[in-house]
Amino acid sequence: MPSKNTRKGKCPRCKRNRQMTSHHILPKVHFRETGERADLCRLCHNDFEKILEYVEGKNAKGGRRKLSIWIYRELFDLYIKAGEKE
Repeated sequence: MPSKNTRKGKCPRCKRNRQMTSHHILPKVHFRETGERADLCRLCHNDFEKILEYVEGKNAKGGRRKLSIWIYRELFDLYIKAGEKE
């Protein structure tokens, strides 16, 4: 059973009709609730989270390194646009 924060829709990245999840463009781990969200299917959501983990790297304590707000927004835009070219 899908969770209550999902809905059916067309993913802006892969263009498939699937259950959508709400992605925080500015990661909650760093920015708490910002309200900046976008719907992605679970596969694209997971894929983008892996990209973020790679780009952020690790801080001295082993956690995710915080980047500038504009970098998160730009990475997300680039990720969506790359899907349009596939």
